[in-house]
Amino acid sequence: MGEYRDYALKKIAKGAGIIFVSTILIYVFVFVYRIIAARYLDPSGYGLLSLSITLLKLSTVMAMLGLQFGVGKFVGFYIARKDTPRTKGILVSSLFFPLIASIVVAVIIYLYSGQISGQIFNMPDLQPMLKIFSIALPFSVLTQMLRFIFISFKKPQFILFSDVFGEKFVNLILTIILIIFGGTLLGISYVYLASLIISFVAGFLILEKNVFSILSKKAKAKFDLPRLFKFSFPIAFTGILSILMGWTDTIFIGIFKTETDVGIYNVAYVLASSLMIFLHSFGDIFYPISSELHSKNKHRLIREMFEVVSKWIFITTLPFFLIAVVFPKHLISAFFGYQYVVGFNVIVILAIGYFLSSIMGPTTFVLHVYNKTKFVGFYTTMFAIVNIILNIILIPLYGLIGAAFATVISITSFHLIKFRKLKKILKFSFNYKTYTKFIIAAIIPLFFTYLVSLYFIKIPIIIKIFVFASYLIIYGILLIVFRCFSEHDIVVLNAVERKVGVNLSLIKKIIKRYFY
Repeated sequence: MGEYRDYALKKIAKGAGIIFVSTILIYVFVFVYRIIAARYLDPSGYGLLSLSITLLKLSTVMAMLGLQFGVGKFVGFYIARKDTPRTKGILVSSLFFPLIASIVVAVIIYLYSGQISGQIFNMPDLQPMLKIFSIALPFSVLTQMLRFIFISFKKPQFILFSDVFGEKFVNLILTIILIIFGGTLLGISYVYLASLIISFVAGFLILEKNVFSILSKKAKAKFDLPRLFKFSFPIAFTGILSILMGWTDTIFIGIFKTETDVGIYNVAYVLASSLMIFLHSFGDIFYPISSELHSKNKHRLIREMFEVVSKWIFITTLPFFLIAVVFPKHLISAFFGYQYVVGFNVIVILAIGYFLSSIMGPTTFVLHVYNKTKFVGFYTTMFAIVNIILNIILIPLYGLIGAAFATVISITSFHLIKFRKLKKILKFSFNYKTYTKFIIAAIIPLFFTYLVSLYFIKIPIIIKIFVFASYLIIYGILLIVFRCFSEHDIVVLNAVERKVGVNLSLIKKIIKRYFY
């Protein structure tokens, strides 16, 4: 068991390292893109862009039909059983049906763009953007499906070429070029469309050469559609509701308030939601691994993996959460400009919600592996409805603050219930003494950072970055000194060392010396 545990840990670390890098790059590119767009456009224009992207993301989840989760579950399951025909059938189905669904949704949005922009949002300027983003929808859906396929085949490195550089980086560069030459809001929207097309083309070429080549070309695809759709359709519904919990606030701010309010809110949202980066990076790779372990009845190992992954999510998320709640005004002014500072309270509220959601670990992934889709679906539905009701009540009364509270209440409650359910299934435990050390290690250097922050307004941005970097370094040192690591963490570092090519022997030596 110990040998297999280490093997699984290595696979998670190796895959999570790649996913982590790709996710980091995605967040960086998207973050910089948002900064440039927000500073170039005014809050009103940025609000229209943010609302269009939100509707695109919601439509993308709808059109994927939940098959991204079916890919994650059944590809690993069939590969473990060396069932090539069914593996191939899953791949073909996961691309064909979302494509058809995306085309249908795109046509509806395009034809009714006038009614959506005028009657629902009372934003006539939104209509041409809806038409552009409706054309982008099929490419967005296929690109996302390719991402899950690569992860399912334990080939997350291909995400770097298709999703990261093919879409996010190209979008950023083209947008910068467009802005230099005096581009408009519609021009920025067309660039977004072009980047998605490039991403899909790159991803499909990689799929054909590096994934389908693995499968026997002679093996005909065998379709197990009833099983696939029975598993995926409930998740499709819950997936839509899940993204609604994250984006309902933006949609209802667009309905009840103005595009300017949407722009201000989304600046705060971009900053606060970045805390989910570590959950996504570890969770995406943990899902297919746990599916494979489940197929081999390695339930104890799944529990151990969950404990390790949750620990690392907490370690990495904690310092950035503290920075967000202590320095919200500084973050907004430094990145997006003073015209968005009025939304600083929104950052604090949202950061609390996203932090609590992150540190509970990749609960959804594991619950899907244990076929608890009905459980997830029920509570997703319930809290999505709660979120909608709270937004309808609170936004007219309290504006952006009300929207933030509506989101935090719903998503935090949702993640807490999933966490309690998974704890009953896996019967995992946490070393609360160690977690207390994490918190102390993060708070000590934060105190000195806060003292320096009293003069932040007069300090150049490069100094601010240096101060925050120093904070993170001291935090890492204190984690080692406080003996917050075990032999499992060495396995993680070994995998990172082999994959990245960086010599971490000194760090490993220090950590080994300070095992708890």
